[in-house]
Amino acid sequence: MPRAPGPGLLSRLMEHLGRSNVDDGPDDRWVNRPLHATRFVVLDLETTGLDHRRDAIVQIAMIGIENLKIDAEPLLCTLVAPRRPIPAAATLVHGIADSDVHDAPPFESLLPRIVDAWHNAVVVGHHVRFDLAIMSAQARRHGHALALPSHLDTWAMASACDRRLMHTDITDMARRFGIDPGVFRRHDAMSDATLAAELFVRLAERLIATGHATVGQAAALCDRVRLPA
Repeated sequence: MPRAPGPGLLSRLMEHLGRSNVDDGPDDRWVNRPLHATRFVVLDLETTGLDHRRDAIVQIAMIGIENLKIDAEPLLCTLVAPRRPIPAAATLVHGIADSDVHDAPPFESLLPRIVDAWHNAVVVGHHVRFDLAIMSAQARRHGHALALPSHLDTWAMASACDRRLMHTDITDMARRFGIDPGVFRRHDAMSDATLAAELFVRLAERLIATGHATVGQAAALCDRVRLPA
């Protein structure tokens, strides 16, 4: 997960993503699907930096959600060899150094498992467009075309529920919806994916209770969340 962004950093991140190939919102097959009856896969990455066009993945975690219940075991959780030195500034954020990924698999070798994990599912993540954009760019660099899935963003969902949360960290969002973030280790892909999964379930239950019960309705609410210029 990108480090906790302030307003300026978040604006720059969104500007970069505006030049990515990640579409907004779900495709037609998901629009009318009830949230409680949809398969979701929560995705989180740790990376060498925040430029999806140039940086690389060093850790990935994917967790399934079925009937708004979080799977007991992850679909995927592994370090990833970035095939480049990890900047010291990135290591300070997530604690992953070059020595940790020496024997880790390269990203392209994980693509079959990734695609299988999100097959027939909507992907969820915190600033998930960044994760999908860097995955797409890294796949292209190694000669692979990665078909990206439909997705929902917990940052946008939480911000739609409470606009005061737009410039807050996921830990503040979690507290707002009754989750204790203190039990999660931040900037670890598995722990961050679990926190995002817990937050997503709370947000989905909130949306269902307020009459926004489908994937399409949740996506429409997310589309209304825009950072001020």
